[in-house]
Amino acid sequence: MVSVLPSFERSLGFVLSDITRLARKEFDRRVRPLRLTRAQWLFLYYVAREPGCTQADLARLDLAALELESTPVHIANGESGLVLCGVDAGVRPAHVWRAALEQVTEEAARLHQLMSQVSGPAQELVATGGWSHSEGLMRIKHRLLGPVARPPVTEAGARGAALLAGLAAGIYRDDSELPQPHPSLI
Repeated sequence: MVSVLPSFERSLGFVLSDITRLARKEFDRRVRPLRLTRAQWLFLYYVAREPGCTQADLARLDLAALELESTPVHIANGESGLVLCGVDAGVRPAHVWRAALEQVTEEAARLHQLMSQVSGPAQELVATGGWSHSEGLMRIKHRLLGPVARPPVTEAGARGAALLAGLAAGIYRDDSELPQPHPSLI
């Protein structure tokens, strides 16, 4: 019995497979000057195509990052800025988030140490702003810096800026006239 082999040049599956192989090869060539591995550029492609992160997404990402004992990813200072190192095929978004949380906290610890040399030891550390909503960041800060409180006001920085603007504009004569935060902000 004679079997007829399919014509691979005409097979749709073969053509699609060959096109994706050639596209990856061409992209590898284009990013070679950037010294990116395929795993790194695929990761960056994935991140670039993902929409923004909601608070719920951030909470899930925090939990996933905190479940990791460590991350192979780290962020280094390169010649042209920050460099994401250690990205390979097994890296998940939680690994990169964990590396970002650790990098931000290490930088905050360095700044805190420099400020403490000038001003003396801090009585209390308080985290404000968007990053303070990250449970992952707060836990890592606690590990590196000790206890870190959150202010009772949800957006303390914005409130403080508004109150200082009120003082500068003469709306309030001095800080004794500054209003207490509205209960909805606490």
